[in-house]
Amino acid sequence: QKMNVSDDYNVGLRLLLRISGIAKQFIQKYLNHNIFHYSTKVICKDKWNGNCFFTESGKCLSEFVPEGSFQSITHLSSIPKAGGSYFAKPEEIIIRPKCGRMILFRSTDPLGMKPFNESEMQRCVLWNVFGNVPMQDEIDHLDALILLRNMDEQVMLNTSENRNQVLNDLLNQGVEVVSTEKEMLGKERFIADGLASQAECETLIDLANDGSVRGDGYKHQQGILSIISPHTKHELFQGLTVARAAKV
Repeated sequence: QKMNVSDDYNVGLRLLLRISGIAKQFIQKYLNHNIFHYSTKVICKDKWNGNCFFTESGKCLSEFVPEGSFQSITHLSSIPKAGGSYFAKPEEIIIRPKCGRMILFRSTDPLGMKPFNESEMQRCVLWNVFGNVPMQDEIDHLDALILLRNMDEQVMLNTSENRNQVLNDLLNQGVEVVSTEKEMLGKERFIADGLASQAECETLIDLANDGSVRGDGYKHQQGILSIISPHTKHELFQGLTVARAAKV
């Protein structure tokens, strides 16, 4: 059954929150301490012609992230021959983009991006930054969950499961660690597959493309949500944030 536009946005927002929530739970289990959403964005890039660090945000220089934070990048596109992310130290390790593949790393451990120029192909990621204290993005996630609860009159129940049970539940959902810090040659690095199915990746890509036509996420003032398009290519473009996805 084909869904209407409103249903598509509803499902897209649910997927955005669910995958971000799974990433948060998984990282909390892996690191064994609580973290909070600092920034959550779906970002798509048509091509990239040169090596660069922190280019998941669409720029060679990343925006500010809090000290001691962690980042997770969940790939929504599969690019088999190019466009891999990589850790440069202590020796280069390339991670190929695969739908549903999540990469975790500390923000002080820079992740680079290899060039790619595949025709008719986008490199799309769900980019999460997690900090040690609650910030506005954590509130945005909560507000979006309340919105969904009001829409379908279903209460999102918090569970009291311990972290081991959470990990088992994630494994049953198909989320699995495929590379640990030993294989990745770096403390607090790991790769997990299965964060999203192909259909879920495509739904998030559609949400990002539809929601960002007008320059979604243009950051004209700190802390103020904007639907204004950037005026020039030099202005900051944030990608599809949780707050804007909820408004769509």
